[in-house]
Amino acid sequence: MSPAWTFILVTSLLMVTPSAGASEPQGDAEPAAKQATEVERPGPWIFFREQVAVAGWPSGLITDTRVQLRGALHRDNSIVFQDTYAGVGARLAVTPAFVEVGPRLSFAPIDIFDVDVQASFIGYWPSSSGLLPYENIEESTRDLDRKARYQDPDTTAEPGYAFRVEAAPTLKLKIGPIIGLSSWSFAYYWFHQTDGNDSPLVYEPFNDRLMERHDMVITHQAALISEFLDGQNKPLLWVGATYIDRITLRSKDRSIRVGGLAVFQPSYKRGWPRFVVQVTPYVKDPDRVGGVPALALAIVWTRDMPLKQLAGM
Repeated sequence: MSPAWTFILVTSLLMVTPSAGASEPQGDAEPAAKQATEVERPGPWIFFREQVAVAGWPSGLITDTRVQLRGALHRDNSIVFQDTYAGVGARLAVTPAFVEVGPRLSFAPIDIFDVDVQASFIGYWPSSSGLLPYENIEESTRDLDRKARYQDPDTTAEPGYAFRVEAAPTLKLKIGPIIGLSSWSFAYYWFHQTDGNDSPLVYEPFNDRLMERHDMVITHQAALISEFLDGQNKPLLWVGATYIDRITLRSKDRSIRVGGLAVFQPSYKRGWPRFVVQVTPYVKDPDRVGGVPALALAIVWTRDMPLKQLAGM
């Protein structure tokens, strides 16, 4: 598994709206105070998102399913209160190394900012991407080295579980064809320590980091993107650069990657997925600087369905 498929940015990209800082007054506009009057809010709806992602160096595969009941917050005719919402639901992630499930809250009080809060139970099963024990931070976590460690009876991974609580705020802005994003994740992990395994560190595959039994992972991803096709009456195409910085507070295991990304949706019509490609060479990492960059491809489907429509089915 790898941080390459941990697409903090994917969710942020899907939430950027053309209205976020892009609109301009037309002709003899009415006074701003009158324009900013509250408009009719839509009724509650079900939000569904399915993501499938695959990555290399290190390798990874994940399916990520999210379902929420959402409702609109304050909305008016201004350019920053057109897509506000609050949502409550759940997330299920399945990979070859673990399964994660738990409730998820989402809150977007203004179009340029949103925050997600996740509480999860994570069950890990034995594999070279499982909870491998480590004694010190200098030991390698490369794919081949983890496989050798897993095959050694003294350092093999055992079944285990953890609890995770995460807060992930995202700031986004769109001015003309330029999109800027800054997304953070603060994730606290508590790992169950199995009998006979008293190692101070474990390998956590979702973050590709060595962590202490009680640790926090802080991830910051920023991106600057150019919009070539807006996806309104034609396909969508975004291309840009991204910076990803991930560090564990207690073990001090850090990784920094800088590279490029592209987002493409073949059609503006409902039901078509978005394809997200990310190529990010390592500029800071104990094991991977100078090697093959982290490569990732995600396919993401989203759907909003009014609750009234579901009730009438």
